[in-house]
Amino acid sequence: CDTDHFMDEIKDIIVKTLISGQPHLNHLYRVCQPDCLDNSMCFQILGFDVLIDSKFKPYLLEVN
Repeated sequence: CDTDHFMDEIKDIIVKTLISGQPHLNHLYRVCQPDCLDNSMCFQILGFDVLIDSKFKPYLLEVN
């Protein structure tokens, strides 16, 4: 189904973005909670802005 492929493309963009940003986020968590070894008290909510063109190809615009 085309919808499944379309959603898979968006998921792929999000997963790749999270993987590329993970080292930076991990550093920020360690700085915010240096005494918490398992970092269970620190989290971040991310918002993804995705542009979809007329051919239904998704493009990542920004992450908030």
